[in-house]
Amino acid sequence: MQDELFQPYSRLIEIQIQDQSHQVPDNNILLRCFQYICLEDVSCGRFCWNQECKTCMIAYEVKSGEKKNALSCQTMVSDGMKITKISKELRWALRSILTEPAEKVF
Repeated sequence: MQDELFQPYSRLIEIQIQDQSHQVPDNNILLRCFQYICLEDVSCGRFCWNQECKTCMIAYEVKSGEKKNALSCQTMVSDGMKITKISKELRWALRSILTEPAEKVF
């Protein structure tokens, strides 16, 4: 069933979530990548998956150094992406992998 959740991908790429490296499938939106890392907790989160609820807000940086705010349900993952801030709901869903203090939360 897990493979059915994700868009077809050819490889795993590295992203950072609050300075911690994780391998996630390419060709997928970030919220799906978060689900890849913490399947049960993200699946149980209060996310609408269609940008209406805004509970999946993140701040991130790409390889070029450009910083952006976005919804993880609408943002494609890219190799080397650094997620620097996450919403409270995402913090709850990713709690098993996060060690950073809560001030990096929207």
